Amino acid sequence: MTTRTIKALATGVAVWVAATALLIVLGDTLVPAAGTLPVPLFVVAAAVAACVGAWQLSILFQRAHDTTLTTRLLFGVCVTGIGLLLDGILIGAFGAHYPRLDQARQGVLSTGLYVAYAGLLAGALIPAQRSHTE
Repeated sequence: MTTRTIKALATGVAVWVAATALLIVLGDTLVPAAGTLPVPLFVVAAAVAACVGAWQLSILFQRAHDTTLTTRLLFGVCVTGIGLLLDGILIGAFGAHYPRLDQARQGVLSTGLYVAYAGLLAGALIPAQRSHTE
């Protein structure tokens, strides 16, 4: 395993720990109940926030390595994959429920996580600078 792969995986773990801590502590405040007006806003905000956050982290990663599509894919797949894996383990360990989150918010969070992980991968693929070879 290369150093940049380890750095990408470590970044994924750090992002997951921070996001999970935020959701466990403030989940009932941040995640709206199913069937309420703010649900679409939450889902869109999750995707946009993940995309922008991944893009910013990817820029830092690309500065340390290079801006090739391979580097961006490596970063995106590692960060997204480790987050999906850790969320799956966490939710499975708590009986198919996100810990400390009200039952009325579980489905909304699941939808938010789906789009956030898609945004995370998409954001990581945005190049730090324009490349004339891609």
